[in-house]
Amino acid sequence: MRNGPKGRGLFAVTDAIPPGALIHIAPTIPVSSAEYNDHMRHTVLEHYLFKEKRSGGMLLALGYGSLFNHSKLPNIDYRIHYEPDGSCTIRYYSSVYRSISKGDELCISYGSDLWFDDASVDSGLEEDVVVGAANDDSGIDTAFAADFLTQICLPVDDGHNDT
Repeated sequence: MRNGPKGRGLFAVTDAIPPGALIHIAPTIPVSSAEYNDHMRHTVLEHYLFKEKRSGGMLLALGYGSLFNHSKLPNIDYRIHYEPDGSCTIRYYSSVYRSISKGDELCISYGSDLWFDDASVDSGLEEDVVVGAANDDSGIDTAFAADFLTQICLPVDDGHNDT
């Protein structure tokens, strides 16, 4: 984590992160729709929530999960993972369409309805690349993920139950 053109963010610390690599598993705190409407939408934490479709509520990502900045052309995809005990994690993968190099900022897409001025639009920070969401677990380099996460001191979960 360091400051960059978009403020505080996450940057690759190793070279050649392959497409589809598991980057981070973020535990979450569930926020019901009632809690969101009554409380969370009135706080700065609203901007760090992810929609959770099964319950109709939201998830607050912990760990590095709330530190990924926005990009219109993200190099990180994410999926909500439903654990057997009913809890959720958010799994972040490198885009299946390109590699990530050392020093690249790791960004996800926040969607098109932004609540801030997109720094990448005016500054020319975006590259002309094709990106998309990883839609299955084929090709996930879990050995690389374990090594990468060991470098940044995060636990690795081998299970695959993504949606």
